[in-house]
Amino acid sequence: MKKLQFLFVLLFFCFTSNVIAQNPYDVHQTIIKAETITIPKEKQFVEQNFPYIPMNKWKEGMRFIVPYNEEYDKGQGIHGMIPYTKSTKLNLKYISKEEFKWKIFTFKYSEYRNDGYLYLIFDCDGNKFVYNSYHKENDFNNVEDGFINGLVYVDEIDRAKEVLLNMKIYITNNDWYDENATKSNYLRPEKSKKFCPVTIVKIGIGVLSDITPVRIVFRTELGNEFYRDIKFSNTNNLYCGKIESYKEERANKDMFYNVFTFDDPYLSHPNISNEIWSKIQEGVVAIGMTEEECTLSWGKPKEINRSSYGSDQWVYSGQYLYFDDGKLTAFN
Repeated sequence: MKKLQFLFVLLFFCFTSNVIAQNPYDVHQTIIKAETITIPKEKQFVEQNFPYIPMNKWKEGMRFIVPYNEEYDKGQGIHGMIPYTKSTKLNLKYISKEEFKWKIFTFKYSEYRNDGYLYLIFDCDGNKFVYNSYHKENDFNNVEDGFINGLVYVDEIDRAKEVLLNMKIYITNNDWYDENATKSNYLRPEKSKKFCPVTIVKIGIGVLSDITPVRIVFRTELGNEFYRDIKFSNTNNLYCGKIESYKEERANKDMFYNVFTFDDPYLSHPNISNEIWSKIQEGVVAIGMTEEECTLSWGKPKEINRSSYGSDQWVYSGQYLYFDDGKLTAFN
């Protein structure tokens, strides 16, 4: 009798549970947990300390400097920047970079004038200047945000000095440059040691100020100093705002978080032998290396051609890697 009672209770529970689960009046959707996306700490660091500010949202007090290089800037001007006028016909001669070299331009305010364009007003040594962005209100966020070629956002460099000077970090590539080397030999043999620890000793202005405005000077464990020009936020940068897809690789290549890392990369790859890691640091590949190891050494390929009957081909600039079952079997 007890067994029958138990069986009845069990059947009743299953039936009612099924009815509840299929209740046509219960329209609550099943909650699906969103996938967690982990942002690298280097990118978080940049976003927290160097937020991107589009031209139409510049704030009063933002400071910009006129870098000057005798070789590149002699005879050049800051196109679009003239002494202040309320006219929209800016036919006056643009200010000279040589005349204003290393001067600070402080942003005051911006205004849309009757021609529809955004004009930016600056102060330099007590004098007012105006810049025509040639961007209308709807242009921002729909096309490249616009930038002033010849000015570098100096507040960003000062912030970098506050948070990065004397910090030990790791460089993730072998593009090291030596200011004291001849033009035909910018790189030293130490360049091969990617993923090695360096200490930041100086921060200043880069040569290509419209693309890589910040110069990071670092010292290796051997005591030699090199530099790498980078950028943080794209504020007043050639690649600011919405850019065409074909420019994205160039735009992101020199971002701080793609050049430096805070943690020792070797610790993130405990399964890689010391022998293979040395090859990775030198930027070379060898037969038998895995796809992961080759990516660490040469970077991501421009294209991957998968094959169902032969080797997979990885395409680099004029070079090719061939993989079978995830291992490098040939290259040229």
